[in-house]
Amino acid sequence: MMTANAILFHNITLVRSHLYVLTFVEAPVETIPKTVLANSSVYCLSSHGERTKRKRIITTVQRQAANIRERKRMFSLNEAFDELRKKVPTFAYEKRLSRIETLRLAIIYISFMTELLEK
Repeated sequence: MMTANAILFHNITLVRSHLYVLTFVEAPVETIPKTVLANSSVYCLSSHGERTKRKRIITTVQRQAANIRERKRMFSLNEAFDELRKKVPTFAYEKRLSRIETLRLAIIYISFMTELLEK
């Protein structure tokens, strides 16, 4: 049985490029190295024995990698909206449509074309 100031954490380790080993450890929070906490899912047991997930400690390198992934995701999303804007008919003098305007106009246009094909 765990004490209130102890945590249960598991660490998944890569072994021989494809085998994973799952380790469970019970230890006081103060004795666990920060590098282990950063690479583990950490759970804290309440006095009733219930597990509650604690917030992960994210390193600078992990944050930078996440920022790069998010920038790539947003770039790809913006490119997709630009392509959709080209396909949806608008007046030449209109300002660039926002994302929501583009989606709403695309829905209307698709509905119109569907009705036209059904006739």
